[in-house]
Amino acid sequence: MIKSIFDLKIPDDYNLFTKGISQSLLGSFQNCRRKFLFEINRFQSPDIERKTTYGTMVHDLLEKIYIAFYRNKISWEDLTKMTLINIENYKLPNLFNQNDIELMKAKAQAMLEEYLIFYKTDFVNFKFEEIEKVFSVNFKGYILKGKIDGRIYDKNNGLWNIEHKNFSKIVDELPDLLTYDFQNLFYMVANRCKEKYDIVGVKYNVLRNPDVRKTVNPEEVYNHLKDLIKKDPRYYFIRYEIPYSSDKVKNFSFELWNKLNDLQEIIDIDDKKQQFFRLYKNEKACNSPYKCDFQQACSTCNLVGYKQKDKLFNELESSKKAIKIQ
Repeated sequence: MIKSIFDLKIPDDYNLFTKGISQSLLGSFQNCRRKFLFEINRFQSPDIERKTTYGTMVHDLLEKIYIAFYRNKISWEDLTKMTLINIENYKLPNLFNQNDIELMKAKAQAMLEEYLIFYKTDFVNFKFEEIEKVFSVNFKGYILKGKIDGRIYDKNNGLWNIEHKNFSKIVDELPDLLTYDFQNLFYMVANRCKEKYDIVGVKYNVLRNPDVRKTVNPEEVYNHLKDLIKKDPRYYFIRYEIPYSSDKVKNFSFELWNKLNDLQEIIDIDDKKQQFFRLYKNEKACNSPYKCDFQQACSTCNLVGYKQKDKLFNELESSKKAIKIQ
């Protein structure tokens, strides 16, 4: 078992030509090379589940909603019933007590019931091509991996990716930042590699994560949130339409190519000590914008308390089928 961070190296069987890379893993390499080294060895913070559980649950439930509509042709009326069943049956990690679980589920129920009302036209106007589309494509010899939340046609038959996000804070600059968003453009390049045509852009579907005091009971949370959302649904549900020109995708593909070359050059280093120090930490990223999950590892130079995932790309596993209404 690896404990000292100085024992870490890029696994011998890993390279970009056969194993490939996801946008999140390459994003870590750009943000902090040392973080990439931790993640390529499948390490994750023991607190990661606690921090991401609510967002993961809402994302999973949204996925079930759109899959049920697209694949199983469930009506809008039955989607609400199905969503309540899915929330009740959703398994949360054992690290939460019963009150925390009930609070999170109450939040999710209020949010998704109002989401279905606010975006009712999705289930009339949207023509879906695919939901939770997993891909692995060849980009100039390198393998790009990912999972797109959905792909839809607009009224002019233009094809868009749709991405669901659950944010606690939505900055005013987000529309500008999305015009050159790394994940969005990574997926646009991947699409061009496989399909040989461009899609229009991305419908960036944001749900605001409401802050809820733990001193109140789940029923109060549910009723309070329902009232808040009804008064101002556009505060909680924001959908940005970000088109990407062919030239922007082409320019990004050149940048992506150079980033992958930089990483593969480090992978090819035989001297593992030299490789380790080429994967240096970026001290400017430790608290920007949030505390890095690996601060403790960098501070203590060991990995005591950290866990290893079973698979490098767990997030790319195919989704389970949504529940049908009987």
